[in-house]
Amino acid sequence: MTKNTIALFLISILFACDKKSDIPETATSGTVKIAFDESFKSIIQQETTIFQYLYKQAFVKDTVLPQELAHQYLLKDSVKLIFSSRFLNNYENSYFKSRNVFPKTYVFASYGLVILLNKNAKDSTYELSKLKDKFLNIGKPAVLVVDDSKGSALFLIVQLLGLQRNQLENVYSAGSQSDVINYVSENEEAIGILPGTLISDAESPAVQALRKKVRIAKVSASKNLPFYYPFQSEIADSLYPLINKIYIISRESKMGTANGFASFLLGEKGQRIVLKAGLVPARMPGREVVLTKKDIR
Repeated sequence: MTKNTIALFLISILFACDKKSDIPETATSGTVKIAFDESFKSIIQQETTIFQYLYKQAFVKDTVLPQELAHQYLLKDSVKLIFSSRFLNNYENSYFKSRNVFPKTYVFASYGLVILLNKNAKDSTYELSKLKDKFLNIGKPAVLVVDDSKGSALFLIVQLLGLQRNQLENVYSAGSQSDVINYVSENEEAIGILPGTLISDAESPAVQALRKKVRIAKVSASKNLPFYYPFQSEIADSLYPLINKIYIISRESKMGTANGFASFLLGEKGQRIVLKAGLVPARMPGREVVLTKKDIR
């Protein structure tokens, strides 16, 4: 490549960047920075791909962070929108209020928390009380394995079982979701905790490979009640007891790209993507029924 060719190439890049910065910020154009936990990566990247395909002048820059760090990024205005498994806490609300910022929170989807077991584990069904005892080291000790100590999985199991973080002594932070699966597959006493976004697409090769390495536990709310898997239908009917929601939190006050993206996510197209991904939409998309003259005669 000659010097002239390189110079022309660099000029074309700079020109393209200038053109991108000239795009007005509206609900369907401009750039928005977002952040989310690794647990939500698959569904959100599906959403951003379709959003950017439909709106050619809209650009979504995403950052994958442990959930609690994503909240910190939102506070610092490093991102305009996050996906989280929790609401803003009192400190965060006070911080925003002191700066005259009034974030909006929306329910995006529901999912189940998955309990992963070693293939040789003697128990494959758990009542919530028994699961709580395991995490409190009552009886035979168990190692609780999460992907990140600041991620959504640990926050959720503490919240859903009514525990305190300091009550969980044998917690191992594996580093990533795949590391959680590998650790559980190699350690019989380990119990892995991952959001159900990981197994929502039952037909995917990744989910089928996961089920060859570890077992997914069935969970019951209490004694004498049926046990259920964290699958879409059981979550939609509120049968699986470890259910949580994904929230969209936007700090943008105007109808800019962040709120435009949020509107897309909560609209017909965005919620249909949620449904097809195996999660439960916050707003169930309607079914289209095409009638012909033959059908109504």
